[in-house]
Amino acid sequence: MRRHQISPLLPWYRGKAGEAMQPEAQALCYFVRQEIFTAPFSLVLDRHSGFGYRN
Repeated sequence: MRRHQISPLLPWYRGKAGEAMQPEAQALCYFVRQEIFTAPFSLVLDRHSGFGYRN
């Protein structure tokens, strides 16, 4: 999926160039690297609803 830097009002906005990720996203990435990637077996379920006015 391609992401853009045009406007946060459009879906799949990735933020301004050179800016750090939000703390919540950084924490999730850290958790995945430390706990999921290093486990001998893992099962992950993504419950993110994606873009929309209602979730």
